[in-house]
Amino acid sequence: MTGWLRRTLRRWRVRRCGVHVQGEGGITGPRQRSECDVPTDRAVARTRATGGVPDPAAPDQHSSTGTTPTETFVGRVAGDDAWSGETGAETRAEAGRGPSSAGWRGRAEPVLGEIFPAASDAAAVHHLDLGPFVGGVADAVAVGELTSLEFDALQSVLTGVSARDVLGSGEGGLVRAASDTGPWLSRVRPRLVAALAGVDAAEVDRIADRWARQDEVEDVPAGTLAAVLGPLRELTRTAGDRGWHLYLWNTLRDTPGEP
Repeated sequence: MTGWLRRTLRRWRVRRCGVHVQGEGGITGPRQRSECDVPTDRAVARTRATGGVPDPAAPDQHSSTGTTPTETFVGRVAGDDAWSGETGAETRAEAGRGPSSAGWRGRAEPVLGEIFPAASDAAAVHHLDLGPFVGGVADAVAVGELTSLEFDALQSVLTGVSARDVLGSGEGGLVRAASDTGPWLSRVRPRLVAALAGVDAAEVDRIADRWARQDEVEDVPAGTLAAVLGPLRELTRTAGDRGWHLYLWNTLRDTPGEP
C-alpha cells in the first residue's frame, strides 16, 4: 500500500468513525467507544476481533454467538440460540455426546452405566460395543442409570464448582459413540477422579446425601449413590497407581452390553 493511500484511508476513518488512529505525527481524532457503524455502547468492548475453532457438528455455525469461525464481529446481532429450551444433558444426548439418564428413566429403555480403568482412549474404545463387564474388565464398577450428567453434579459437590461450570470446563467428555442411540464412551473428568481419590470412607454417606439432593440427580436414593461411591473411590486409587484414566460407558438395556 502506498503512503498516499494509507494516509487517505486513515483520514477517512477518522472523519467517519471518530476513533483515535496512530499516524506518523501521533494519535489524531476524538475517541469513540464503539465502531462507526453501530451506536455507542459503553458496556461493549472496543474490539471487532474474530476467531473461533472449526466444529462441523456445532448447531450455530459461523454465528457471533458461537465458537466456530466467523467474520461477523462480536456484538453484531447474529446467530441462533441453538440450545434455547434444552438442558445440557438433553443437548449432549441429541448431539451424540452422551446420554441423559433423566431422559430415559421410566421408559422401556433405561440407561445402564459402568466405569472402568484403561491406559488410553484407544484401549477403552475396545469395550465400546459390549461394555467393560462383558469385555472381561475385572475392575469395572456398575453405576446403574447414572450418566455424565449425574457425575458432573458429583464433581460439583466435591469441588464446590457449579455443575454448569464443570460441564464447560473442557475436561473429559465423549470419546466415542457407536451411534446416536449409543453405546457411549466418555472419559471421566480428571478433577472428579482426583476429588474421588481424596474422599475418606467416613465421608461417603454425607457426600452421597448431598449428591442425591442435586437438581441433576433425579429419583436416585442416597443409599444407592453411597453404594456407588465406595467402589469408585477405590477404583480411582487403582487407576492412579497404574497411571490410567477412568471411563464411563453407558448403553440402553436392549444393546449387547445388557447384563
